[in-house]
Amino acid sequence: MVRFSVTMDDKLVGKIDAISAKQGKSRSEWINDLCGAGVADGGAG
Repeated sequence: MVRFSVTMDDKLVGKIDAISAKQGKSRSEWINDLCGAGVADGGAG
Protein backbone atom coordinates (compact mmCIF):
# COMPACT_ATOMS: atom_id res chain seq x y z
CA MET A 1 0.00 0.00 0.00
CA VAL A 2 1.31 3.48 -0.87
CA ARG A 3 0.45 6.70 0.96
CA PHE A 4 0.00 10.01 -0.85
CA SER A 5 0.05 13.56 0.40
CA VAL A 6 -2.28 15.81 -1.59
CA THR A 7 -3.12 19.49 -1.19
CA MET A 8 -6.85 20.22 -1.61
CA ASP A 9 -9.08 23.23 -1.11
CA ASP A 10 -10.92 23.18 2.23
CA LYS A 11 -14.31 23.41 0.50
CA LEU A 12 -13.51 20.38 -1.66
CA VAL A 13 -12.46 18.38 1.39
CA GLY A 14 -15.71 19.36 3.11
CA LYS A 15 -17.70 18.04 0.17
CA ILE A 16 -15.66 14.83 0.08
CA ASP A 17 -16.16 14.34 3.82
CA ALA A 18 -19.93 14.86 3.55
CA ILE A 19 -20.30 12.40 0.67
CA SER A 20 -18.03 9.77 2.20
CA ALA A 21 -19.83 10.02 5.56
CA LYS A 22 -23.20 9.45 3.86
CA GLN A 23 -21.73 6.32 2.28
CA GLY A 24 -20.25 5.14 5.59
CA LYS A 25 -16.69 5.34 4.25
CA SER A 26 -13.55 7.08 5.42
CA ARG A 27 -12.15 9.88 3.28
CA SER A 28 -9.26 7.65 2.25
CA GLU A 29 -11.53 4.74 1.31
CA TRP A 30 -13.81 7.03 -0.72
CA ILE A 31 -10.90 8.58 -2.66
CA ASN A 32 -9.40 5.13 -3.24
CA ASP A 33 -12.73 3.86 -4.63
CA LEU A 34 -13.07 6.93 -6.88
CA CYS A 35 -9.56 6.47 -8.27
CA GLY A 36 -10.19 2.77 -8.82
CA ALA A 37 -13.36 3.53 -10.75
CA GLY A 38 -11.50 6.06 -12.90
CA VAL A 39 -8.83 3.52 -13.78
CA ALA A 40 -11.43 0.80 -14.45
CA ASP A 41 -13.21 2.94 -17.05
CA GLY A 42 -9.94 3.86 -18.75
CA GLY A 43 -9.97 7.37 -17.34
CA ALA A 44 -13.05 8.36 -19.34
CA GLY A 45 -14.51 9.44 -16.10
